[in-house]
Amino acid sequence: DIGSFKKLKHLKVALKSFKYLDTIESIESFTLNNSTGSHLPEGLGNLPLLNDLNLRYCKNLFKLPASMGNLKMLLGLDITGCSRITGLPSSLNQVPIGILKLDECNGLRSVPKGLQVGSIWAENVTWKSMPVGIFDSEASDLNVINHQITDITGIGRMKNLENLNMTNGKIKRIPPDINKCTKLNLLLLEGNEIENTYNAEISENVDTRLLGNPVFDRKQIDE
Repeated sequence: DIGSFKKLKHLKVALKSFKYLDTIESIESFTLNNSTGSHLPEGLGNLPLLNDLNLRYCKNLFKLPASMGNLKMLLGLDITGCSRITGLPSSLNQVPIGILKLDECNGLRSVPKGLQVGSIWAENVTWKSMPVGIFDSEASDLNVINHQITDITGIGRMKNLENLNMTNGKIKRIPPDINKCTKLNLLLLEGNEIENTYNAEISENVDTRLLGNPVFDRKQIDE
């Protein structure tokens, strides 16, 4: 009878089952961190006012419902530590998302192409390559921090990118297509393994920080 609460806007609880959540039509935000349920109700995306969904460390959760494409706007979607999720539903590219949090989502392999998202955050991930679809998103901010990614070729497809933070990883070089990110203002690549920047034409207007890379360290020694 949870759906009998006609004015319930916010629910913060750890659950063993997500059953009946899609009956709370007045809900605006769910904080379901550390829940042990394995799947969300298929009707979750049909809740007319839902705009904030927090699923941190729901370690048994293996997918999100396709109906999430019906949400008008997600101010935030946080699936930090949901290590069983390998992909996001294709319908999500129809939803404007403010902030997408993917910290510790080590099983994630893909997101829908054309994702309408403002900021993407992924900290402490074991990714060796960027999940498919992220470079095809409309994000203006991409933050992947503490990672194992070696190659970011394809970053030039991010036409709206303004801020890129990929510190503390294993990136070997700055790809030439970085110059296609014409809106880029800030490029943080500190703590990687970049040997040179010969083929990358980075505008002088971009605040570029390469501290902790061989290319930067050698320059400091020469000076």
